Amino acid sequence: MKDIGSPESYLTFGFYIMIGAALQRRVWFQRGIKICYLNNFCVLVGEPGIGKGQVLVEIKKLLRVHKMKRPSEQVAEDGSTESAIADTLSQLRGKSTEDEDSRLVFPTPADSTSLRALTSHLANAVRRIDYTWTNEETKEIVRKVYSHNSSVFLLEEFGTLIKSQVESRDLVNFLLVAWDCGDYRHSTYHNGQDVIRRMCVSILAGATPRFMQDTFDSNIIDAGFTARCLFIYESRNRFDRWVMSEPNMIQKACFSSISEHLLKLSKLYGKLEFSQDANEYMRKFVEDDQRTVRKNPHFKLDYYYARKDMHLMKLAAAVHFSESISMTIELSDVEAAMELLNKAEEKMHLALTTRSQNKLAPVGKLMLMLLKRYGPKTETELMFELNDEVNEAELREIIRFLFTTHQINKDSKGYYSIKSRLSPSSPPQKN
Repeated sequence: MKDIGSPESYLTFGFYIMIGAALQRRVWFQRGIKICYLNNFCVLVGEPGIGKGQVLVEIKKLLRVHKMKRPSEQVAEDGSTESAIADTLSQLRGKSTEDEDSRLVFPTPADSTSLRALTSHLANAVRRIDYTWTNEETKEIVRKVYSHNSSVFLLEEFGTLIKSQVESRDLVNFLLVAWDCGDYRHSTYHNGQDVIRRMCVSILAGATPRFMQDTFDSNIIDAGFTARCLFIYESRNRFDRWVMSEPNMIQKACFSSISEHLLKLSKLYGKLEFSQDANEYMRKFVEDDQRTVRKNPHFKLDYYYARKDMHLMKLAAAVHFSESISMTIELSDVEAAMELLNKAEEKMHLALTTRSQNKLAPVGKLMLMLLKRYGPKTETELMFELNDEVNEAELREIIRFLFTTHQINKDSKGYYSIKSRLSPSSPPQKN
């Protein structure tokens, strides 16, 4: 991705969300009676053209490389295969066994979808893994099969999932259950019922600040969802590139290496453990620090911080499994995950901003942007630029406010410009 200008944070979190998604519902933490799987929700928030889609396209390519073999291609010792189950289910539901998407090791639904389509997709996304279990009493080794319904949603525009307020309420409720990896039953008047057991859903999506404002102002997204989602905000890309070259040999080798590692992850099954040092780090964070230590005190992150321990566990596991297939999380994994979250939190509240109740405030910001980008303008020129937003009296009120708060200057010719400021800590310059 070195030639792609997407922000570094988009690349980093996109990569780790992909790693967690590849583990599906086969690997988990257990904290007493509470089980935590490694799926996560992440929304990349930024203006159009910043590079959200470029990250998602590459991740989709990686996750769609591996397909389950057909029964005619590979048969297990017990005479069954993963694809045999998938093909049988497809036949029962009237689908062709040649449907390529139905054989993906890491299922992904359509780019634009609805709740009905999502639940139907998940009901068909049955995957299985064989494992051995030792009976503690008899010491007998028993071979078992674990099945699950796991999928990863990769959406270049989050708006294709979150639509109108009426339709989206049920969808958001479904996503809350999906993040917790519960069972879900969805009934419709005309299409019967979808029953999803042992569900596990990961989401990586892109969104613009304008879309985020609309959904929050309409109460489509609520606190329950924001607590379960990582919002990664960036205001600009790393760089612009006129011509994007074809991947070179080194990049192709990296792609193959990551793809092979994802296949290894698809064969893991079992409970994760923390090393002694990592366990003590997590205990101290949950019991002593989580309620008091915050990188960003903004009130919009209150619900996120209430579940930061869960995000930290999931991300630490993704960091660990990006380079290893051992089932023990080390202290370095947890520390690296904490550093990533702390950095993302610095700007996370900007993704959750709603529109101001003062309708003139956004126009004031627009005026400042115009002056910064195009230089000094007269009141008449500003009126011409902003006549679709405000009337003459409102424009003068905005100018008065910006002038009074020392954000703009007016010169002797009547031109307004951005006021330059010295840092309060900077000493006055001597002649």
